[in-house]
Amino acid sequence: MHKLAATIMLSITIAVTTGCWNKLELTDWGFVQAAAIDETADGRIRLTSQVYKPGGSDKPSMEASQGSTFIDIINENETVYGASLDATNELGRNLQWSHMRVLLISEDIARHKNIGELLDFFSRTHEPRGTVAILITNGAASPYLTLKPLIESTMGQQLKSIEQLAHDQSSKTLEVTLTDVFKLSKEPFSTLTIPYVSRVKEAQEVATVSGIAVLNFPEGKISSIIPSERTPYLLMLMDQYKGGLITIPCSGPNKDAPSSYDSFRVNKLHTSLNPSLRNDKLFLQIRIVMEGTVGELSCSRTISEAEIKDFTTRIKQKVEKQIRDTFVYIQKQKADVIGIGIELHRWHNSLWKTWKPDWKEHFAESDFTIDVDVSLISTGVYAGKPFSANSNK
Repeated sequence: MHKLAATIMLSITIAVTTGCWNKLELTDWGFVQAAAIDETADGRIRLTSQVYKPGGSDKPSMEASQGSTFIDIINENETVYGASLDATNELGRNLQWSHMRVLLISEDIARHKNIGELLDFFSRTHEPRGTVAILITNGAASPYLTLKPLIESTMGQQLKSIEQLAHDQSSKTLEVTLTDVFKLSKEPFSTLTIPYVSRVKEAQEVATVSGIAVLNFPEGKISSIIPSERTPYLLMLMDQYKGGLITIPCSGPNKDAPSSYDSFRVNKLHTSLNPSLRNDKLFLQIRIVMEGTVGELSCSRTISEAEIKDFTTRIKQKVEKQIRDTFVYIQKQKADVIGIGIELHRWHNSLWKTWKPDWKEHFAESDFTIDVDVSLISTGVYAGKPFSANSNK
């Protein structure tokens, strides 16, 4: 009797749980892989939704061409939500945002419109994941989704991968998600940095993620673009440097245009920033501790202790100079991208209340010192001398 009752209850449970909870089948959804936001000439929102196209190509994966696995839907409306509903009317499916990888926002619209207005729709629906990458584009955002991906099936996934590796391997940019933007936008006075995307024309037009766009809150608009050559040292100041290469020129007759370089691969880096008040003026102690390995040797040896010290001293001098130049650069931009204002708000609230109205000026006029400590932990397989060096030396 007990077995019969258990069998009946199990049958009822299976029957109940096999239904779709929201009464929509898989074929009712259009899964958005990426989206782009631009502005029309009359000030409306232009939303480009890149939607996965199931069974879009009969070709083998190695021969798949652009458009075979996705379709771009472009709609214009007064709001992002309105444009998304218009896309549904054209596609014949409900847009589903949970699989979106990246959201592109054009530099043009972000320079005069609060980014919070553009992201509000994505904060009010449960579908978009907090890990969606936010990118600012050089020029209009929509054309980036029409580029042919080099190795991924969609440009959304391609841009997501580029952003991640550009941060991890070369520190030419950083990773910023939807959650990061929401959190920083709630700070009383903060500066947000977002990856910057450009198009490069060589054998074929490709997208590259390098450089950083700076947005100030509460305005939420772009104030400046940090060029890619300064980005690694800015990430060091922000303590978000994950890895990269530091090159140092070899000495020679022409110091302005050296013919060869040595390089140092950074494996680990930590930055501490200690703000204090000196003579009613902000003073900042910047200390960077880094360790790494030899990347390439063209003119140096790293065998004896003296040679290793000479090599690391050159790295130290290069980093200190670049950090100094980068800090002065952001001071001129009055862009506190390293978060000193947030630290003062949290730990020195009374001082922050006094300085808050004129914080940009206080930051721009602050004094600082820089101390860099470099450790060489490995010279690689080929000992500590250049591969091109004469074996008898």
